[in-house]
Amino acid sequence: MTAEQLRRSRPRRPFVAVSAMAFAALVLGSWAAPELRDGGFGTSGGANLGRFLQEIRPHTSAAGGLGPWLADLFDATTLAAVADTVALAITSIALASALGFVGGLLAARTLTTPQPYLQGARAPSWPQRAALTTLRTASRALLVITRALPEYLWAFLLVLLLGLGPWPALIALALHNAGILGRLWAELVEDVEPAAARTLRALGASRGQIALSALWPTLRGRYALYVLTRWESAIRESTVIGLLGIVSLGWLIRDARARTHYDEMMVYVVLGALLVIVGDALSAVLRARLRTS
Repeated sequence: MTAEQLRRSRPRRPFVAVSAMAFAALVLGSWAAPELRDGGFGTSGGANLGRFLQEIRPHTSAAGGLGPWLADLFDATTLAAVADTVALAITSIALASALGFVGGLLAARTLTTPQPYLQGARAPSWPQRAALTTLRTASRALLVITRALPEYLWAFLLVLLLGLGPWPALIALALHNAGILGRLWAELVEDVEPAAARTLRALGASRGQIALSALWPTLRGRYALYVLTRWESAIRESTVIGLLGIVSLGWLIRDARARTHYDEMMVYVVLGALLVIVGDALSAVLRARLRTS
């Protein structure tokens, strides 16, 4: 069959074509809105960009050169902020992985049932079914809520409750990532080959014993891959959360911007980007080892 015949015989999906055209029309209509057409980049944006590029050039004359200027920036405060950023990402993901593990087990349809992995069992009583259904539904709803709110919004709410400090940032990152990891872990549990779990259940194992002896040994490698992926995001978000005033690299960015020291601000922004790059590289190495182990 020729390429032309394949093209003619491909399935036609009018819905896809109509959706694409509607999306293109929405994009064009949005750019034609007066708010975007009259008040944006074309009038003052060019001048602002030129002034910004001029202001982010390092002002090294007072420091005696680029080297001394950078040395002044990388003082104990900067190094402590970098260390706090990394520690915040690691601690929050460790907490999120534990919360996600427990929440995912409670949300898994194959485990939170009256007789998990037991074929031919007698029908459970309605109070038992109702209790387990309520527990599973509440767990799934809690996972949805925690991952639906972004880390920055969680941190904003927690700062109002707890005040400034590391705890609002840590809890915010842990809650959001626990919702994501819990959902992924629940899907792993539901999709796993049930032979080992059924054998243990037939021997009288409890849900906890099944989770620790059958599910975890089989799925821990894949769950670890998800945890490492979320850790990459946590490094970036721990910097962003610092913009709220929580001590981290983001706090230095906010402070430099408030003092209109845009050259220092850009150094901190680049430093944050380097942290993310290093975290991604380290995570890639660890994921490769997990896949081959």
